[in-house]
Amino acid sequence: MFISIEYSPDDFDVVKLPDCRNYEIEQLQNDFISWMFNKNNNHKYWRYIKGKKIYCEYDTNAFIEWLNNTIFLKSNEKAMIYLNKNVSTSAIIVF
Repeated sequence: MFISIEYSPDDFDVVKLPDCRNYEIEQLQNDFISWMFNKNNNHKYWRYIKGKKIYCEYDTNAFIEWLNNTIFLKSNEKAMIYLNKNVSTSAIIVF
């Protein structure tokens, strides 16, 4: 399955997900955002001001990292950025 991660109409990445299941794309996006902005999670995407977590800077690689370390942790196949942006996508996620 291919999904499009859009930042704007002209700025997007295509992500290939393993073909092992049906995905609730909206739920994946919500779970990722919840994980990303949960201040109890220590990850490299936090930006600090005066020693406090203030906001996150992330991109498609962060989403793929989260997928591969949670949803596909025990899978031999992993999510990845697909370089051919001309493929048909099944869903769109807007960041």
